[in-house]
Amino acid sequence: MKINPFIFRDYDIRGIVPLDLDSDIALHLGKAFGTFVKDKYGERVVVGHDNRKSSQDIKDKFVYGLMSTGCKVSDIGLSLTPIIHFLTFNKRFDSGVMVTASHNEEKFNGFRMCGRRAEPIFGDMILEIKQIVESESYLKGNGSIDYEDLIPEYESYYQKNFSFKSGLKVLVDCGNGTSSIIVGEIFEKLGINVSLLYCNLDGDYPHGIPDPENNLFMAELSEKVVEGGFDIGFAFDTDADRFGVVDDKGNIYENDKLLLLFAKHILKGNPGKKVLCDVKSTSLLEKFIKDFGGEHVMIRTGHPYFIKGLKEGAILGAEYSGHMYFGDKYFGFDDGLYSSVRLLEILSQAGMSLSKLMDEFPKTYHTGEIKYPCEEGEKDRLVQKVGESLKNLGLKIMVSEIDGVRVSLDRMGWFLVRASNTGSYISIRFESDTKEVFNKIADFLVSVLPNLPEILPSEYVKYS
Repeated sequence: MKINPFIFRDYDIRGIVPLDLDSDIALHLGKAFGTFVKDKYGERVVVGHDNRKSSQDIKDKFVYGLMSTGCKVSDIGLSLTPIIHFLTFNKRFDSGVMVTASHNEEKFNGFRMCGRRAEPIFGDMILEIKQIVESESYLKGNGSIDYEDLIPEYESYYQKNFSFKSGLKVLVDCGNGTSSIIVGEIFEKLGINVSLLYCNLDGDYPHGIPDPENNLFMAELSEKVVEGGFDIGFAFDTDADRFGVVDDKGNIYENDKLLLLFAKHILKGNPGKKVLCDVKSTSLLEKFIKDFGGEHVMIRTGHPYFIKGLKEGAILGAEYSGHMYFGDKYFGFDDGLYSSVRLLEILSQAGMSLSKLMDEFPKTYHTGEIKYPCEEGEKDRLVQKVGESLKNLGLKIMVSEIDGVRVSLDRMGWFLVRASNTGSYISIRFESDTKEVFNKIADFLVSVLPNLPEILPSEYVKYS
C-alpha cells in the first residue's frame, strides 16, 4: 500500500487527517500493528483515544484491522496516554495503543504505541510496521473485542498512594482536552480544593490546542491563578502525558526548571542516582543535580529514551516540553496528572509556596523552544548547515551531537538546533547567564538562518 513515509516518525505514527491518515490507512496500520505485536509481544491489546473529532473513526478502523489478525482487543474508549501505559504496565495486556496527536493542531492525528510494561515501540520497530504496511504481509485470524471501563483502576492508584490535608487551592486548565474526563474527580477524592477551567470536552478546542509548552495557552491560567488567589495552577495537553505549571504569583515554569525542584527532593532519599534531562534543558541542571547528590545525564529528546533510561535505573527524568518521568514510587513513564500530584506533595510537605521554593534557583536569559518551519526533507540539512558554520562564532566552544547540535560556549551559555520528530520544523533554544552572550548567540543564529527574526515571538527573551 502507498502511504506517506513521513508519518512514520521516530517514536510514533502521526500525520494530517485525511491527507496522510484516513480510515483506510488506519485499517492497514491496525493490520500491520497486529501482525507486528502478535509476533513480538502477544495478542492482547488495549486501545484508547483522545477527543479529537477524527479519533473515534480512526480508532474504530485501526481496531478492525487488529482483530483481522487475530488480536484480542480491549477498547476503553476516551482515555489518556498515561492510562494506556498504566494498564500495559500493571495488567494482562501485551501491548497498548493510544490514538492521539498530543499537542499538534486538530488536523493531525496518530498512534502512540507501547509493548508489555509500557515498553515504547519506536525507531526500528516503527520502520518494521511501515514495511509490513507497504508489503501488505498481514497475518489473518479471528480476533475479538470487548469494551471495558478500566479507568477506575488508574483512579484507585491515586487514592491508595496520596492524601492531602493542607487545603491547597488549585486551578486546573484542561483546555477542553481529554484530561477533562478524570482530573477533577481524582483531585477531589485526594482532598484537594480544585477549581476547573475549560474541563469540558470539545474537539474544536475553542481556546487553542492544549499545549503547556505554549505560553499563549498558559497565559489565561496564569491570570486566573493570581485573580483567584490560588496556590498553584496546572494545565495538561490533549492526552495528558505532559503538564504545565503556574505558581501563586502567576509565573509560568518550564519543565527543566521544575526538574531542579523535583531533583532536590527526590535525591534526598536516593543519593547517587541518575537524573535525566534532554538536550533542550537548562545548563543549571548539571551543577544543581551534582550538588543534590545525584548524577546528571543529558540524553536525546523523546519518551522512548527516557523510559528506557528509567528502566535502567535512573530515578527521575524530564523533557523540556513537559514530560516528567518518575522511577521513585512510580512506573517510569510520562504522566502529566501524576507529575502534578507529586508537585502538590512537595508543596504540602514543605509548607511553602512554589514561588518561594523556586527562589533558590538562579535566573538566566533564555528562550522558549523556537520552532523554525522547515520541510520534512530539509530539516537535517539545515541542522548540518548550522554545524558547519560554528567556526564563525568566534568563541571557544564544545559541541554535543547527542540529538541535533548543542553548542556550549565555555560555560557562558549554550544553544541547540535539532530536527523535530513530531512536526515540520527545527527546534532552536539558547540560554546564557549574561545578556551580552545571549545576544551574540542570537546574532550568530540569524546569520545562519536569515528568516529567524520573522518567526521570533515579540518577547522571546525570558529572564527567569
